[in-house]
Amino acid sequence: PPFKIWVKPESIFPFFIVEHHPYSLSLLLKLGDGFKSEVFHKAGADYSSKNWEKISKKLIELYEEGNSGIDMFKFDSDEDMFCVYSEYCDDLMKFARDFLRPICDDEQNMIKYLSE
Repeated sequence: PPFKIWVKPESIFPFFIVEHHPYSLSLLLKLGDGFKSEVFHKAGADYSSKNWEKISKKLIELYEEGNSGIDMFKFDSDEDMFCVYSEYCDDLMKFARDFLRPICDDEQNMIKYLSE
């Protein structure tokens, strides 16, 4: 196979990865589960995939500072599902594990990013 999913599902839960053979991955979050919705409300923001994208775009800026700055990630969210995808599979897994999932335990920064 062209790539291997090495990130452990529990390290990015409740986000999850879907493979698109042969060369890309999607990182998804079902919004119906309401994960961290209380933080969005504290920030005065709608609990929506657009606002998950807002947080992600801020984190992607930070992630890409150390990389080439090319647009590695794209979004394909809808009302019910947040979705970021990439052909840079290792980068997407690293982004999920080291940036997106950890921010969910940092309420202050989540609120800051939602308010910007």
